[in-house]
Amino acid sequence: MIINIDGQALRMLSAIRWEVDGRIAIDEKRAHLLRLIRETNSINAASKIMGVSFKRAWTMLKDMEQVMNTMLVERRRGGGQGGCSVLTPTAEDLLTRYEACLHGFMDFEASLRHVGDDTHIPSQIAEPPIISLNIPAETISYVEAIR
Repeated sequence: MIINIDGQALRMLSAIRWEVDGRIAIDEKRAHLLRLIRETNSINAASKIMGVSFKRAWTMLKDMEQVMNTMLVERRRGGGQGGCSVLTPTAEDLLTRYEACLHGFMDFEASLRHVGDDTHIPSQIAEPPIISLNIPAETISYVEAIR
């Protein structure tokens, strides 16, 4: 989205990521990996769809598990019947809450589009604007609980 401030076009970029002690627990890329593992039941297939190496996907997953201090994907090695990877209930909960937060933020971004292109925002703002996001309270509680 482009915002015009005193004739200067500013492009708004945003990303939501949750951290624990400064280390990323989940962000959009990691959430995408979890979604793909859920859909394919395979870390390897998920990595191929994402266009990253299996090693990169594995590292992202292990880093998330280390930060969260819990297993997020139950893994069964291959063999005659093939392997399988399934999200744990904790991973499902994390992903659901992250997506709720992401959707709340996307709704906020969309609401800014309705301000209008002709709106003038002065370069000197007396007080910073208050930003209100529609994020479920249980999501906030969950984030605090993993700290």
